[in-house]
Amino acid sequence: MNKKITQGMSEYGIIGPLRIPIKKGGRGNIIDSQNLQNFWRDPKADNIKAKRGCYVFGIRAAKGIVPYYVGKTSRCDFEGECFTADKLVKYMEALSETKKGSPVLFFVVHPNKRGKTNSRQIDEIETFLVKLECIKNPSHGNNQKTKREDWLIMGMTGGRKPSTSANEFKKMMGFNK
Repeated sequence: MNKKITQGMSEYGIIGPLRIPIKKGGRGNIIDSQNLQNFWRDPKADNIKAKRGCYVFGIRAAKGIVPYYVGKTSRCDFEGECFTADKLVKYMEALSETKKGSPVLFFVVHPNKRGKTNSRQIDEIETFLVKLECIKNPSHGNNQKTKREDWLIMGMTGGRKPSTSANEFKKMMGFNK
């Protein structure tokens, strides 16, 4: 991006994917409290557990990572928000729907300049990420942040296989893989 355009913008970092350790259960994989303690001991997670921003829960399988939930934390830190009881229910539901795959988390980390958290920016980023998640995985997501659109751009936001024009458009707009 042009340096003049980005000058003065807050730069959020991305950490991940960090694998969430699971325990093999009789009816599938589960995330238990011991594994959560181990998660935060990972050096990358340990460095950001006290920070704020957005996070995306996904499941990595043979065809890549599919997002299942986008959340934010602007009042407390990642460690206090990512694995609350209501989030664990959502993660477990996603795990129960997939036969194979490893759960992961991505973090979009607030730059925290001068010790202040910009809650408005975090909320805007969460809304943006939820919209992207709905494109990638329309049957899941944070339904509080976005309504389902009654339109689509063929080959970009759904529909048939992308045409050559749609692929070029996606590249131009930064939606290429």
